[in-house]
Amino acid sequence: MKSLATLIALAFGVSQVAALAIPRSMASGPVAEEAVPTYDKRSMASGPVAEEAVPTYDKRSMASGPVAEEAVPTYDKRSMASGPVAEEAVPTYDKRSMASGPVAEEAVPTYDKRSMASGPVAEEAVPTYDKRSMASGPVAEEAVPTYDKRSMASGPVAEEAVPTYDRK
Repeated sequence: MKSLATLIALAFGVSQVAALAIPRSMASGPVAEEAVPTYDKRSMASGPVAEEAVPTYDKRSMASGPVAEEAVPTYDKRSMASGPVAEEAVPTYDKRSMASGPVAEEAVPTYDKRSMASGPVAEEAVPTYDKRSMASGPVAEEAVPTYDKRSMASGPVAEEAVPTYDRK
């Protein structure tokens, strides 16, 4: 019985060492969680997030979900990032206009090219934004009451956009 217990303990120890030897890039779940004690929230990491475990890694932009959310504490709202938004994680990145959804909505308040945004982002992106003319649907419909270029709007927006709208 003692030898069986010893073998089990030895096997367990070997498995623990083997687990630590797994390349972090493939880690997921609790393995990633405890891979490096100083890396927060690795338990949620998968794919490229786990891959970029090194604190100095500068492309955590591929992260998604809660991992991206807290990857770099100084980056706001990464939790909602996806696609090109996550890609441009660097605060100085100047092309967040490809963002969609709530990320673009609050990505950078001063960002001046949200005109390409779609959905609720374009709808409420920046009240003073002056190029919503490319917006479609309910965004263009109620974008900015004083907006003077709804002529490019389509559907019911152009139809009833502004009472003074010229209908040539």
